Amino acid sequence: MKYALISVRGNCELLKHFFPFLVELRGTLKEKLEKAFRYYNVVVFVGSIGVLFRQINEMITSKFVDPAVIVIDEMFKFCIPVLSAHLGGASDICLELNKRVGCQPVFTTATDVNGVLGIDRLARRYNFAFLYREGIRDVNRKLLEGKGVTVTGDVGKMKIPRGYRYVSGKADVGIGRRGAMVTLIPRDLALGVGFHSGVDVSDIYREYIDLLPLDLRLRVSVAATLRDKWKTAVFHEFSKLIGALHTRGYTVDEIKRSEKLMGIPFNEVVEGYMGVSAVAKPNGYMASQMGTEVLTVKGKVSKFSLFRIENLMWQEGIFDSEEVPDPIR
Repeated sequence: MKYALISVRGNCELLKHFFPFLVELRGTLKEKLEKAFRYYNVVVFVGSIGVLFRQINEMITSKFVDPAVIVIDEMFKFCIPVLSAHLGGASDICLELNKRVGCQPVFTTATDVNGVLGIDRLARRYNFAFLYREGIRDVNRKLLEGKGVTVTGDVGKMKIPRGYRYVSGKADVGIGRRGAMVTLIPRDLALGVGFHSGVDVSDIYREYIDLLPLDLRLRVSVAATLRDKWKTAVFHEFSKLIGALHTRGYTVDEIKRSEKLMGIPFNEVVEGYMGVSAVAKPNGYMASQMGTEVLTVKGKVSKFSLFRIENLMWQEGIFDSEEVPDPIR
């Protein structure tokens, strides 16, 4: 995940000491915020909440798309999850800020203030996506009313939280199978991406939407490409658009080794342009920890390969930080 730090008056050395992966963005306040919303998963804003909202009013889309946004006062007394508190992880990140820096989280959502783990927060914490999400509010209402919520399907290593109860048959929440209220699926796929130089991100994204079915797109957790492509703003904007939590950029040597392991034949044309015979497949393969190929599709300007992540660790690493290239800083 990419974490952006934006401060109105500076003086963020304490934050950067405890969170060295925070990237302090460059430019005017508006430029910083536009950059943060376009490329980053998390935005930590130090300053007035009023100043923030006057700047980002037109940037806000929905809780399923917006980055997690946390506001901290400049004395580091309080931290407030103001956007994507649950699905983006802002509430859980505030708890980490409390642990490391000492600022007090200020929660305003009903589930948080009542000490209930809502279904949207549970999904983010355990790396699930919503296949059917219309009933999120109904599930949370049942939890708040103390009625209990039933869960069925493959829970993996998840510990069933308070307020939830596992059943073998029909349930309110289905994991990997249809639930009466919501259906969750694990984000267990790695996406290898190859694309032509000079193309617009909208062209890559359009082909991605057209070529890959929704149920597979929702399962993508990490996007990977050739290291030189990873360094471009286009790749990171695309990764943000598809909701990837992590990105990877592999070197030519790493890709060549994977090509041998996978038995990918030499391609003189691609090798001449890229230095390797394939991009999408070996990158998806490596990002999945040598997992199983699910689907490979090719458009006019891009190619995508999906691989199932081997040894998927639930609730481990989903809030991890990652390297950020200079063009999006």
